[in-house]
Amino acid sequence: MSKKIQIVKCKCGSTFAACWEPMCYEDKDWQKNLRKYLKQGATVETIENPPGGQLFQRCTCPVPGEDPNQTKLFQ
Repeated sequence: MSKKIQIVKCKCGSTFAACWEPMCYEDKDWQKNLRKYLKQGATVETIENPPGGQLFQRCTCPVPGEDPNQTKLFQ
């Protein structure tokens, strides 16, 4: 039997947070953080166990105040 997972996706589409059902509806800290993420523009989805167990991805959003060309100096 597969479990359902509530996931939070960044504006860039990367999954950065997850919680199993039914805990996602019972955990007050999860609910508090979820509201904060939604105000920042994140989205919430409910999914089945991901194939291969791969769930999280690295965020590709630019960091405010960081020059995107800065990393090229060290390459």
